[in-house]
Amino acid sequence: MFLPELIPSSSPTTTARNPCAAMARTKKNKPGRTKRATATAASGPAAPPPSTTRPAKKPKLVRKPELRIPSIPSQYNGFHLPSAGWQVPRVSASSITPESFFTEFIAKRQPCIITGDTSVLDDATHAKWRDLTYLAQVAGAQRILVEEKGGCRKERQPTTFAEFLARIPASPNLYLTTQYKLLEDEPTAEESVKTDADDDDLDATVAPGSAATTARIADVFPPPLPPLLRDIPLIPSYFSTLVPQQLNLWIGNAPRGASSGLHHDFADNLYVLVQGRKRFTLFSPADAKYMDLYGTVKRVARNGLIVYEDDVRDDGAFPADVARWAVEDAQVKVDALEAQGVKDGEEWDSATARLEEAMDAMLEYAEDDLDFGGEDDFDADAFDDEDDEETADQFFKSSKSSKKRARPAETKPSPTDSTPSEPPSFSRIPVSALHPSDDLTTSPANAGHEQRLALARRVTCTLDSGDMLYLPASWFHEVTSYSGDDSDVHIALNYWMHPPTEREFAEPYPDGYWRAVWEAVERKVADAGLVRKDDE
Repeated sequence: MFLPELIPSSSPTTTARNPCAAMARTKKNKPGRTKRATATAASGPAAPPPSTTRPAKKPKLVRKPELRIPSIPSQYNGFHLPSAGWQVPRVSASSITPESFFTEFIAKRQPCIITGDTSVLDDATHAKWRDLTYLAQVAGAQRILVEEKGGCRKERQPTTFAEFLARIPASPNLYLTTQYKLLEDEPTAEESVKTDADDDDLDATVAPGSAATTARIADVFPPPLPPLLRDIPLIPSYFSTLVPQQLNLWIGNAPRGASSGLHHDFADNLYVLVQGRKRFTLFSPADAKYMDLYGTVKRVARNGLIVYEDDVRDDGAFPADVARWAVEDAQVKVDALEAQGVKDGEEWDSATARLEEAMDAMLEYAEDDLDFGGEDDFDADAFDDEDDEETADQFFKSSKSSKKRARPAETKPSPTDSTPSEPPSFSRIPVSALHPSDDLTTSPANAGHEQRLALARRVTCTLDSGDMLYLPASWFHEVTSYSGDDSDVHIALNYWMHPPTEREFAEPYPDGYWRAVWEAVERKVADAGLVRKDDE
């Protein structure tokens, strides 16, 4: 879409170079015209001398550079901001049930603020999590990466959670955010998530049911959270049928305010404000084309998920990973029937047919994702020996897409890459364009930014301590964090859940893939003794 803007120009340089104006001046100076004017003057009264002041010309309209709006294929059919006066609804926790919350907000893809909740942070936990001494005692040994002022453009520094907590009250430039780089690049980070209750490897490969998926506690509960999991539910009741993608702890110091920058995430979000105040500026996925993103969007899914790669389902899963899980799941059912002595009949035929279909589907991804030694790798008998679980773990470890699955929103290029240093899901529109009156350090806005924002619909809401914001996947948001009345430190916890594709409370996903992945992690957390007593 091109949106040219016409503006007047009174530049003398522009006028002088106008060929029509030059032609007019040439005609006035022709000798013939001068002679006729002189003859007329001789036969009549003296004419007044010609004026030396050139008559004012009407400014010409010139085109500003065209504003290029990308054409993005979109199937989004969720909630879109209806008008400038719409406000994010505030609902009392006592007035909703998990099913009604799913129906009214999750299925419709509509943000809301939940007030008065004690199911995530009860009063005692809320008080403890505002106490930095308590956090240091419980999780101080956890290794983390700390962001300094400058965001994605600066390398984050390794430290312990205790050291960070000791510095943060007097350090407005420090910030604890997602620990993606620690998980991806630090080999010692896997050891840092161990606790006294976990002598075995928390990050070991585990398998749902009979095997099949690579699941690490640190992928879902990165440091410093593992020792703190005993204080909170692994899944909030409002998300009881959804599957966690990741939980994160956010801690900073912002007496004058600090901005996250405008961006979107790839998961449904429950943002729990523990301490401080947060201002959210929101845009729906329907306005993705106006957001001037660093990445190139392939499509916007029905549920709003913004996709940058071809091989991603609407729930964020990679089809190659799902195909491998389907083979494992089908093989488990065939093995169970064989153990019962059932090797014929309708049930057997159905189970073996499903296994064959799953294997055929997985073969479609073999060329790109897997390095198989031969045809026997797909033989059902390969899963019959006593090492089937270990074999299946290695089977899944070989998947390239399994490694890509982790948080594409936050993956940064290396310093030697020629690609932008910001993640693809971040906008080039600066905070100064969103909030011109704010005294925040940010790059200046330009006319293009203002034009884009004028075409999009936005809403702003504020969270106070104890409030929770539900934000569907890929809703754009800029978060400005402020210190509270009693402390300069602001603290928040957020739950990221894999985005649902179905509008059924009991079955929000197209298959059992995410549930199988989660059950493996859940068992590992329980075995490590990291579960809140209410959830056991």
